[in-house]
Amino acid sequence: MLGDGLVVRLKLTGWSMRPWLRSGAVVRFSSATAPVVGDIALTRHANDALVAHRIVAIGEDWVQTKGDACLASDARVPIASLIGCAVAVEAPADGPALPLRNGLARALGKATNRAYPRLVKAFRALHPRKGERTC
Repeated sequence: MLGDGLVVRLKLTGWSMRPWLRSGAVVRFSSATAPVVGDIALTRHANDALVAHRIVAIGEDWVQTKGDACLASDARVPIASLIGCAVAVEAPADGPALPLRNGLARALGKATNRAYPRLVKAFRALHPRKGERTC
C-alpha cells in the first residue's frame, strides 16, 4: 500500500475500464482509507503489471477486481498487492478533478461494471469486428 496520505498520479493506458476511464486518463490513487467494493483499485500482479480495475470482492487476505468493460473478473490477488484506490480522475485542460471515492461514484461504477460488458457483447454480436480483443 502507499504510505499514509501519499497520493500518486498515473496516466492509464488500455480500454478495460471504459466507459469510466479512457486510455490516457490521469488518475490519483491513495491509500488513506480502507478499500471498499466499488472502488477502483491499483494492484500489482505476479508479472509486476500494475492494473487499475474496480473491486468486486474483498476477503480477509485477498482482493478481486474486474475491468468495467470486461465480462469476467480478474483472479484474486493478495491484499498486500493492493497499492491504493482511485480518489479522482483529472479533467483535461486543468479543469476540476472528478471524485471517484464517494457513494454515488461507487454505485454508478458498480452498475456500469455489471451492465456495460453485456451491452457491448450484445452490440458486437450484431456488429462483429474482425480481430477485436476482449477481456
